[in-house]
Amino acid sequence: MGPFELMDLTGVDVTLAATRGIHEGFLGRGDPLADRFRPSARQVQQVEAGRLGRKTGAGFYTYDGGVAVPSETVTLDPATRDRIIERIELAIANEAYRARDEGVAGEDDIDRALRLGAGHPAGPFERWAERGGAPELRVRLEAFRELGPRFAPSPGLARPG
Repeated sequence: MGPFELMDLTGVDVTLAATRGIHEGFLGRGDPLADRFRPSARQVQQVEAGRLGRKTGAGFYTYDGGVAVPSETVTLDPATRDRIIERIELAIANEAYRARDEGVAGEDDIDRALRLGAGHPAGPFERWAERGGAPELRVRLEAFRELGPRFAPSPGLARPG
């Protein structure tokens, strides 16, 4: 299950409220990178349109007999699709490293949570261990840094080594 189907399952309005709460919490504590949690305009549009997910029969997907069917057909060239996937994976991995560095949880627990709780095929530490580890993650994040604070490498990644 990808992030959009997960939002439909939990309710787009619920995920928007949670995202707003997280964003406001980070703003309130003066985090200079709080905007990495800013709710997406697309979530707001979905809620305003009443497309709240499974509970309304339509969200990012429509539901026909419980089967998720994409609400919109978007044709992307493979390079654009791959770039979007990479951006999502990088943002998740960066937050995983930040959580580890802040003592929220250890690498094994974070990997397990993303596998079991979010249905990821592998956790971010497992995945990046296969791809060159923290140094390669730092390089990839820097390539997207102009897109905003979610791509600013977490402090542990910002240090070479």
